[in-house]
Amino acid sequence: MLFLEDHQTFKIHKYTSGFLPSLLIGEGLNILPAFQGNTLSLSGEFPRRVTIGEVIAEDQFVKFLAPVNGIAKIVKDYANQTQSVKLYIDGKLTKESRYNYKDYSLETLKQKIFDSGLISLDYPNVSLVSMIDNLVKDRESFIVFSPFTRENIIDFKERIFQNYSSELAELKRTISKIFPDVNIIDYLTNKNFSYAYPDGEPRYFLHKYCEFDISEEIDVNRILYLGPETVYYILKALYYDIPFYEREVPILIIDGSGNVIGESGIFTIKNGLNLKDFFQSIKGDYKYFTINSFYKKHPIFDLEHDFIFDIYNHSCIIICKSKINEQTETACIDCEDCSYYCPVEANPRVLLDKNYFDFKVDRCMECGICSVFCPSHINLEQKIQDAKRGVGFGSS
Repeated sequence: MLFLEDHQTFKIHKYTSGFLPSLLIGEGLNILPAFQGNTLSLSGEFPRRVTIGEVIAEDQFVKFLAPVNGIAKIVKDYANQTQSVKLYIDGKLTKESRYNYKDYSLETLKQKIFDSGLISLDYPNVSLVSMIDNLVKDRESFIVFSPFTRENIIDFKERIFQNYSSELAELKRTISKIFPDVNIIDYLTNKNFSYAYPDGEPRYFLHKYCEFDISEEIDVNRILYLGPETVYYILKALYYDIPFYEREVPILIIDGSGNVIGESGIFTIKNGLNLKDFFQSIKGDYKYFTINSFYKKHPIFDLEHDFIFDIYNHSCIIICKSKINEQTETACIDCEDCSYYCPVEANPRVLLDKNYFDFKVDRCMECGICSVFCPSHINLEQKIQDAKRGVGFGSS
């Protein structure tokens, strides 16, 4: 959880209880058919009537599915030379589910994941099917079940064991059968850990708990990392035929005093929802929002701003009454908090002296902690990115 006294965007003092607004969908949903920077091919004729889970667009890596029953039409944006799929709702908003046991082989598992529109939620914009395909199936490879999402605001491990414990056991049996020679490390079932950011960052988790070298990028041909949110949606798809067309999202609200309220509020948000419609129920009380993280800078928008929620890239909504005044960056006071709090001992303080050789660039995950805790409000995140793009420096 978050225990920050100060942040570059919001002040956060403590958690309190609070009321969260009801979900409003408005006139329809708007889906931009793009994944991994590529435009997906539209599926079928438009306009047409679609049902929940029907394919709207796809490529060899992912399928985008209709999140509601209704009429799907093409909307072209000539100024930006893009087109999207607009869905006008005239039927059910949810898909009925029923337990349906299936015995999966490797090929049927991959096909089910692909048909369900699933991706890895631990590596945004990465195809889960391609990760399974690329895994070398021998004793040098690992499948790791992790108990944490990146910021772990929703405890998906708890949700799995409340709702899908037997299905998880079946998934593990299936994976053991399909990958008999691959090492399976299960921290989701067998271990209990207290979360501290950035434990849910895959590279850091593998370093901290599995003793992988933090200075090396994850070899996706050797390590299949499955966080609890990814597993949660896999279980729903495999055993209840619920495709990935909506996402359970935490909504944090920050009041005018900087207190976080409603920290446990969870909403199921459909792909393509315009958050402007959602915010109609709180207009007048709150004015601004941002997405995804307290630890990394994201743009701040007015609640009146049209913002299309993308379930593949957006994982959290943060709403506030007012923006804290932009903190002016001041001179470094040599407190060295940035290096002290760095979880991987990358030594970001030396970047302020432009001493790139003593910055352990290979260890840095860009988690944002150094910027968050800097009392001088120095944007170390930007300096790290500049250093990583530079030449003539290395790690020590």
